[in-house]
Amino acid sequence: MVIAALAVLVLPTLYSFATIFWARTSDTHAPIVLAFIAVAFWRERHVFDWSASPRAIGLAFGAATFAALLYFLGRSQSFYQLEGIGVVLMIAAAILLVGGSSGLKRCLFPCVMLLFVIPIPNSVANSLLVPLKMFLSQGVTDLFYAIGYPVSNHGVVLNVGFYQLQIADACAGLNSLISLTAIGLLFVYLLPPTRTAVTILLLLLTPALALAANFLRVSTLVFITYHFGGDAGTASHELAAFSEIIIVLIFFSATRALLEWALGRKSHA
Repeated sequence: MVIAALAVLVLPTLYSFATIFWARTSDTHAPIVLAFIAVAFWRERHVFDWSASPRAIGLAFGAATFAALLYFLGRSQSFYQLEGIGVVLMIAAAILLVGGSSGLKRCLFPCVMLLFVIPIPNSVANSLLVPLKMFLSQGVTDLFYAIGYPVSNHGVVLNVGFYQLQIADACAGLNSLISLTAIGLLFVYLLPPTRTAVTILLLLLTPALALAANFLRVSTLVFITYHFGGDAGTASHELAAFSEIIIVLIFFSATRALLEWALGRKSHA
């Protein structure tokens, strides 16, 4: 019954997000992040044992009432961010109702990760996106120019030989970086390192590793465009969006292994 009630709220929101936001090339990572979050919830499924105390049940109904208010206000006004927050709070309230306070503590991290799936308001994204694209454009230009490629840039437009590439939202999107950061955090959560210090360092390095994966994506497109032409660069654009996730997971795995090795060697010294 709880699952059915949640589905009535969650499914329309997912449909709105999928058709309005996730269909854009700059938001293609969000469904994959959602899949990782579903795995995290599934791993904690044993906490849903209807062991909530009367106090927890009361708090759950209070939180559900507030969440419903946010949800219906956001949905009626097409305020999708408010609607999304309402859904996250409703899921947290349902977990509190079914699993009690201990269940909510166990599922707190996946609940927080759900916030990463909520689209960023355009006003916020645009104010942060332009400096980000400029930084990425200049960095890629400096790298290729240093190794002898005829690459220059004018703002967010890259001149690659006879071709021009524009750093679009899909290549240096804030949503993309946030999604990659979320995937990195979920990687640490689902596959925790054996050392606490490694966990802390990985969490601190998460934004930098996500940015590095984004940088590698743009660099790959520049390389393909220069050597194989503009059509090849365009064709590889969509594939790059998904390969970026594989890249960030490889970065996290390699960084984790390196940190484990370095700290292990230090402890034995």
